[in-house]
Amino acid sequence: MEIDSFPNSGQLFRSAFDLPNSASELLKLIKEHPTYPAIIELVVIYAIVAEKNPIRAEALASTMLQVRNAPDAPTVGDYTIAEIFYRELASLHRRALEVDDIEPLTPSNFFLTSSLLSALSF
Repeated sequence: MEIDSFPNSGQLFRSAFDLPNSASELLKLIKEHPTYPAIIELVVIYAIVAEKNPIRAEALASTMLQVRNAPDAPTVGDYTIAEIFYRELASLHRRALEVDDIEPLTPSNFFLTSSLLSALSF
């Protein structure tokens, strides 16, 4: 069960990733809700969307880079969006790669998808 960082945030982030100019919509949402939980949720939704549609992983990573590098991206406390992205993506990838069982490497394999996202995200 996901917990929204602001009303309907999960659905809004998912819908934004489907738009042609998703970076501007994501940035708008973050500007309206410049909180640490909102940024973390954006990172988590990014990973979920990329895992469900690995063929879009590069485009999704590019969108996140546009948000991260936006000159008008808000800060959250003393942290920039870039700092939060780096920390949360690294944490997310580290947790995702803690696999007990070795599974076949296929496009639906969570380990493979997490590795790909890790490479594209940094």
